[in-house]
This record gives sequence, C-alpha cells and structure tokens, in this order.
Amino acid sequence: MDRMAAPSLKAHLGAAFTAALLLGLCQIVIETLLIAVRFQHFIMSPHEFACTQMYDYCVKLFALLPGGDHWLHGGPLDRFLNDGFDAKLVVGGGLLVPNLVVGAPLAVVMGWLLSLRRRPASVEVALTTLLGLALAVHLISYGMVVHVPKAWAVRILLRSSASVLWRDGTWIALATLAIAGGSAAVMARLRPRPRLAVSAGTAAAAATAILVVLRVSSAPSSAAAPEAAAARAAEEVPHVDNVVLISIDSLRADHLGCYGNARDTSPVIDRVAREGVRFANAISPSSWTLPAHASLLTGRYVLSHGVIARTDEIPPGVATLAELLRHDGFSTGGVISTVWLQPQYGFDRGFGYYDDSSSKGKTWYEELDLESASEVTGHALSWLRRQHGRRFFLFVHFWDVHYDYMPPAPYDKMFDPDYAGSVTGRNFKYNKAIWHGMPKRDLEHVVALYDGEIRWVDEHLAEILAALDEMGVSDRTAVIVTADHGDEFFEHGGKGHQRTLYREVVHVPLIMRVPGIAGGRVVQEPVSLVDVMPTVLELVGAQTPARVDGTTLVPALVGGKASDRGAVYGWLCNWRGNDCQAMEESPLDTLIHIFQPPKVELYGANDLAQHTNLARGTGWGRHERLTALSETLNSHWKVYRGLAGRRGSVKIDKATEERLRALGYTD
Repeated sequence: MDRMAAPSLKAHLGAAFTAALLLGLCQIVIETLLIAVRFQHFIMSPHEFACTQMYDYCVKLFALLPGGDHWLHGGPLDRFLNDGFDAKLVVGGGLLVPNLVVGAPLAVVMGWLLSLRRRPASVEVALTTLLGLALAVHLISYGMVVHVPKAWAVRILLRSSASVLWRDGTWIALATLAIAGGSAAVMARLRPRPRLAVSAGTAAAAATAILVVLRVSSAPSSAAAPEAAAARAAEEVPHVDNVVLISIDSLRADHLGCYGNARDTSPVIDRVAREGVRFANAISPSSWTLPAHASLLTGRYVLSHGVIARTDEIPPGVATLAELLRHDGFSTGGVISTVWLQPQYGFDRGFGYYDDSSSKGKTWYEELDLESASEVTGHALSWLRRQHGRRFFLFVHFWDVHYDYMPPAPYDKMFDPDYAGSVTGRNFKYNKAIWHGMPKRDLEHVVALYDGEIRWVDEHLAEILAALDEMGVSDRTAVIVTADHGDEFFEHGGKGHQRTLYREVVHVPLIMRVPGIAGGRVVQEPVSLVDVMPTVLELVGAQTPARVDGTTLVPALVGGKASDRGAVYGWLCNWRGNDCQAMEESPLDTLIHIFQPPKVELYGANDLAQHTNLARGTGWGRHERLTALSETLNSHWKVYRGLAGRRGSVKIDKATEERLRALGYTD
C-alpha cells in the first residue's frame, strides 16, 4: 500500500509544482505588462505605498508574512519608478520573490491534499484548484477594503466597490488571473508537460533576470538632496538671543489680511508682517497636522523624517529643533493643544518644559468645540516670564482655527452678523448640511465662522508680543508665525484637509520678525516649512545638522535670494499607507502627481485657484519633469529606508481613536 501511495504523492507533487510554476510565470509576465501599460505615463511608487489590490495572489499572501516587506528591500519594487513603459518592466523582477516564496509551499500543500483523493495526478486539476484559491484570495482581499457603511446604503456600497475595483487596481489583479490562468491552461495541455514547463520556466526566469539586471544598471541613480547654496547678502546677519515660534493649526494664508483677505481677521499678525518679512509662497510639506509639524521641527520632508501615518513617531535619530537648541544652552518650552503633538509622537524631545494639558482629558466632542487659545496663552506666558536672563526658545501651538468652527462671542458674528440661516460650524466634518452642493449663502457663513476663529486666535498673539515688550527682550527675540496646513471649502470638491495637496491646504503663512532686519519686505520665491529650522539655527548662531532638507532663509531676510534649489515638495498618504500624492512647487508652476489611480496635474503660478490643468496638453516636458520628480523622491526614499528599524509605532487607545474619528482622521 505504501509503495503505491509514494509514487502517487510524488506524481501529485509534480503536477502541483508544474501548475504553480506555469501560473506563476504567466502571472509575472501578464501582470508586469498590465502594470507597465497602466502606469506608463506616470511615476510608480515603491511597494510600501502601492495598493496591494493590483498585485497577484502570491504578493497579497506574501504581504501577510512576518517581515515580508523587508524581503523586498533594495529590490526593483523598492523605489520610485520613472514614467515610461520600459521603466516599469523591472516590476517582473520584483514579483519573482513573492511568487517563489508563496508558490512553492502552496504547491506542496496542494499536492499532498490532491493525493488524498486517490485519483490520478493531473496538472489541469492542480491548476484549476490553484486558480480557485487565487480567486478566493482576490475576493477576500477586495471585500476587506470595500467600505461598508454603518447605516446600510446601497449607493455608498456600490460606489465604494467600484472605487476599489478601479481606483485601487483590483481589476489588474483579476485581469492578470484570467489571462494568466488561460495561458497556463493552454501550456498545461502540451506534451510532455513537465519537461516543457520546466524548460519554459527556466527560460522565462533567465530572461526576466537579465532584463532586471540591464534595467537596474541603466536606471538613473537617486540624486542627492540639493544643498543650500544661496550666497549671503552683504548685509551682516543680525544676532538673535531668543526665538518664539507660533503655529496656528489649519490656518490658510489667504485668510489673513497681509495675504490679501479683505476682512480684518488678523490685525496683530498683519502688524508682525509689517515689522518683519513675509514669505508670500510658503508651502507646507503635507496637508495635515502630524507630518507637517514633524517637518517644521526637524527641517526634513515627510519621507525624510518618516512620520507618514497616524501611528508614526519622530525617529530617535532625527534631530529636532528643540534638541539642538537645548544642546546649545537654550531654555526650551513648548505649549501645545492637540493629540498629534503629544509626547508619544516625540515632539517633547529637547523641551525642558512641555505642556500638553490643553489636549488631554477631553472627550471627542469637547475637543471639537474646544477654544483653548486662552489656556494655551496662559501657560506660554507663565513659562515665558520665568526666563529672565536666559536665552530661550518657545514653541506655541494654537488649535482653535481647526474645525469645528465655533468661535466664542463676539467672533461668532463678527464677519456675518446678518445671517439668519440654520447652518453652524458644529460637526463640520460629518454635517450633511455642509457639502459641495450647499447654498452659497450658507457656505459664506461657514467661512465667516472660520474667519472668526482666526480673529479669536489673533487677539491672543497680542498678549505674547506684549509680554516680550514687558520683559524688555523684543529687540533680541525673533518671532515666527506660521501654520501646518489650511482647510478647503469645496474649491476642489472637498472640505477640511488631509485629502489633497492643492494650494488651499498647503499654502500657509510664514512671517518672520527678526531684530535688526527691516520690516515690510515680501519674498515671492517658494519656500517650505522645512526651511524654518535651519533659519532659526543660523539666526541664533547654532550649527545646522548635515541631514536636513531645508535651507536657511537668512539670505532672503537680509534682502538676498531665498534659495537656488528651484522647488519645494509635499507628500501625502491616506491611513492605509497608499493612495499617495506628491507635489512640487516651483516659481513657474505646481506639479501634483497622484499615484493611485495615477494622475498628473500641472498649474501655472498665476492660476492660484488651480482650475486649469496644463498637464492635459502637450509641450510641457512631461518626461523631463517626472524624471526630475522621481529622482528627488528617490533621494528622500533612500533616507526613509535608512530609518528602517528606528521608527517607533504609537499605540492609539480606544478613547483617542474615538477622538480622531470625530475629527475625521480615521476615514
């Protein structure tokens, strides 16, 4: 009996391995070609940010293996692939490892199970079984990412299903399986099956390997991040003893008077602009609080500091502004008012005093309605007045402008006293009355409430400036006012932030009042929040770390040019780590690249509303621009990969999860 079973098991294993080999090779070839066609006019992101829905069943199962992601490090899928059909052919090399690692064990298990049926070994039967398993993997994976609303709604369910099918690339996986399955079935019928399959497999693997080697060797190397090379103006850089850095959450630049708002929303900030230097085109590296503040306080772009998702903390090896200043002898204080800047994310590093009491112990609805400016200002002034005789750095974060828009009286009616409607700024994120088709008059009122929040916070800045005067340190203290991102009011169909990288959410104020520098100057060149850290360090005479993406703005402060780098950048991913976007802002235009589904948008510098997409036309140097962008992204990606193993993960408890859900940060 055993003598008969042994050959049967061996035959079944041979049939299973042949089926797995045929399907695997066909999948790799078909999948690579489909991806190359789909993404030929776009940059393709590394596998870590690509949606696994578009890949074959082996890749999806491979992603579930512990440490599976690390097996792909340094491979063809572990970098940004430039536009062009041929540039995507290296994908085939990247698919080999998952198909081998997953396909071989599956063949063993499948061969053993088929042998239990006591029927003749058959490649066709093994292949059919394997195709059924692959289809099941795709359907389960598809079902797991389709959004099922709590309140049953067929329309929402169908829309979500269609989005995952097309947007996330499930159609590529299903098309790959159908074509590869059909091709493998045809090959399985050829005689002699095992010999032909092995020969074809060996040839295909060799050809793929050669193609990968040739392509990788000819791929453009990652360009190093541009070094700051702006020459100093003849004017001597003034000496600064102290720095006050103020960040106002969700404050878009065009809602300040000094940036063109007709409403008197910001008399105090406008005064700082008159007495200092205003950067007309300051761009945030992201459109939500956590990564944007990480860039502000580390001088690095999002990929370079690695804080991308809501569970990422600033890695220990990434120096913060407070750490550097404290090492230089500064007294350092921080007062914050949001969960995103709490100590678990690493923002307290380097601060001798860090007060986050304004962001603690609040229920989600209390945080939505929270007007914490008075509390934050009180803590900041209390610390500030204890700094006599010391060099100090004070970081103050105001949350109030962030939705919900519920400013206290009289700011709630200051800019729209005659409104008689029923719409309020409460529950802004989920309020069904606040949508892209809402009456214009109601939308105007919502914006007026937003402006009221700005004026409310602006009043508190006056108290901080007055305290500096009272202490007699204004003439030795640099005051910097900025924001992490803005909010959109349906300019591109959405509301709030953390959805896009359009101007309304990344154009932020940046104003620097520096003793000894003439006020009233306006710098037009694009600058970034990553420039704040190196600027502060130069102003106080401290050394800037070698690994920063920002460049000092001191030359622009004293009348020279901001920088010779040419462009600044932004990056955004959703909570699943995919659906990513990159943005490049230059003096001439704004380039936005959306990775899933792929799309490129280009807007001229004078198109502030960003409504005319020049990328739909020709003659704008698509290949050259996307090549340059991919090289820049790869330089940041190289740094990101270097942080592997050092990036910690923040554990979010149920209470915090509920707060973030109410704020719209978990959808």
